Amino acid sequence: MSDSPANVLSQGRALRSFFRIAQAWHLSHDEARALLGSPPEPTYWAWQRGKAERISGDILRRISYIAEIYQALQILYADQRNADTWVRHPNSAFGGQTPLKRMCTGGVPDLAAVRAYLEAALAP
Repeated sequence: MSDSPANVLSQGRALRSFFRIAQAWHLSHDEARALLGSPPEPTYWAWQRGKAERISGDILRRISYIAEIYQALQILYADQRNADTWVRHPNSAFGGQTPLKRMCTGGVPDLAAVRAYLEAALAP
């Protein structure tokens, strides 16, 4: 991944978007770190302070899934509170666990599963 100024800005925007979503969902620091694939704590704290150094394609992929999940929820729920709390409600599609718990297992396939569920809900 290039360290060009444009790429660093893009990475910074991705992280800022992630932390805004984390705030909207009232994520703990442990939950937010898990969604990012459990980066080392000093790295996580630097990112949170806006010190975006080079971030991996895996992290960008995770943030992309999370942003897509967030966007789908905004479309599905007119009420912002319902959209933001959906991740904390148990769901039979995820074995009775919350979507957040499913996503926090740390695997990209788990993020993809939640996104696919919401995409199906959006389908006509």
